Amino acid sequence: MVGKEAMPNECFDVVVVGGGSSGCVLASRLSEDPKTSVLLIEAGRDTPPGHTPDTVKDLMHRSAYEPENMWSGLVANYASHAVYGSAAPTGQRVEQARIMGGGSSVNAMAALRGTPEDFQAWVDIGAVGWGYSDVLPYFCRVETDNDFSGRDHGNSGPMSLRRTARAQWPPLTRALTEAAQRDGFRFVEDHNAAFEDGFAPIARMATAMERSSVAENYLTEKVRRRPNLHILADHHVDRVVFEGRRAVGVIAQSEGSVSRYGALEVVICAGALQTPAILMRSGLGAVESLGHHGIDVVADLPGVGRNLQEHAAASIAAYLVPQARQDISNRPIHNAALRLSSNIADCPPSDVMMYFMNKSGWHPVSQRIGATLVGLLKPYSRGVVTLNSRDAWALPSVDFNMLSDPRDMARMKFGLRRAYGFYQHAEVKTLCRAVFPAAYSERVRNLNQHSRANYIKSWLFSQLLDLSGPLRQRILEMAVAQQRHASRIMKDDDLLEAWIVSNLRGMWHPCGTCRMGREDDRLSVVDANGRVQGVGGLRIADASIMPEIPRANTNLTVLMAAEKISDAMKAGPVTG
Repeated sequence: MVGKEAMPNECFDVVVVGGGSSGCVLASRLSEDPKTSVLLIEAGRDTPPGHTPDTVKDLMHRSAYEPENMWSGLVANYASHAVYGSAAPTGQRVEQARIMGGGSSVNAMAALRGTPEDFQAWVDIGAVGWGYSDVLPYFCRVETDNDFSGRDHGNSGPMSLRRTARAQWPPLTRALTEAAQRDGFRFVEDHNAAFEDGFAPIARMATAMERSSVAENYLTEKVRRRPNLHILADHHVDRVVFEGRRAVGVIAQSEGSVSRYGALEVVICAGALQTPAILMRSGLGAVESLGHHGIDVVADLPGVGRNLQEHAAASIAAYLVPQARQDISNRPIHNAALRLSSNIADCPPSDVMMYFMNKSGWHPVSQRIGATLVGLLKPYSRGVVTLNSRDAWALPSVDFNMLSDPRDMARMKFGLRRAYGFYQHAEVKTLCRAVFPAAYSERVRNLNQHSRANYIKSWLFSQLLDLSGPLRQRILEMAVAQQRHASRIMKDDDLLEAWIVSNLRGMWHPCGTCRMGREDDRLSVVDANGRVQGVGGLRIADASIMPEIPRANTNLTVLMAAEKISDAMKAGPVTG
């Protein structure tokens, strides 16, 4: 069931733009009041309960590699060009979901909370009421934690959370965590309650058998039957319509048609890359930038598109001997993670995360490749999202500007060297025949697309990999690596830095481009209730409002924020 038909020019109490994680939450919670009419508009396809594709349900997150689920043609610069010049690649593909449920329908399902210090930083920058004690009830409201109970956990929320018990971790994961333990790190039962260094099972948004997506669990069949909820899929919102300085609706496009939908209040939930683009096309942003594209200014908000943050990441990988490989029945790509502190000057604790992966994908080659993904959890570098054109279908320009702050490069080198060191422990060495810095190249990305042809191609590669000697090394270099001599890279600062600049990626956690803050802060875009500064009838409730990126995967924080803003909307009158 897609939902009740929404007619062009029809007016709703609330129009929610974007059916990703936050948009599904808002549509579900706001339509609980039968007197509130809600229209949810999603640019991608709908996946109603009972019609969710198997690739979306799969705990292996195969859906991330299906082009129809992602924005096509969205590219970005990752490493800072201002610092690294021509050594920093340009125009690399960015993965952003374009499907009902958004990131929750395609991501690897990690469900980790930021630390209490992360949310105190939000308060310090002007997001009053977003301290950890304020947001904890909303984290709990989101979840049904199948492993823990008590005041720190929810047990009746829409999203199922569970972990793989330590006794069930696959061989390489066990060996890497044992190596970490030998190096002084302790086992932590629950990273969502004990915010400290150590290795722990990764909480996932999943049942025992399949993904727990926001689309399935907030937009249930019962919710979709509400007569006051309308769902419009495959419609791309061009801009918000204003009368004076008040939002009164949106313009949406689909297959050549253009429609207007009226609203008493509009909530943008299109994500940290698309939300600022919609605002700028609507006349909200820096005056100079809007003027460059011939857009009439509704409100001068220079913070729109700025403050872009993302967790920088790179990997150390290894070819695994047969006894080290993950059992095919264990679908998730990762089962455990290590939080650690770089102890680099002027950096906070627990600023690096390692995700231990006993396999790297769904196909035969990836079953033979284990990896440790090193993520920089508290970056100081900031990027920007700008318009390429006022055209509704022109994707924004994205510059993450990663590693522009020297502390970020120092910590990436620290993390990769520390991860490589774990592979030198005897218990890990026995499971690996080659260790190499892994690149998520276009070749790897294309092979990950789920198809019979790719399975056959991968199977042929895998048979060659199982041969011993130089041929395996050559195959690895050609297929998944860009540099064979890992030991040399790790010892040479210049080589390691050059490799990081060339192969850096994000963790699909962009945020911060319409951040919360004080009304007198020129770079803040929304107040603590998500209301856009300087206009009426308009809010934002997605990852773009985060003042600083949390030291965790961002999806759970997005759900928390959407729950909190839905309460604010239900408690008070429409904005303006």
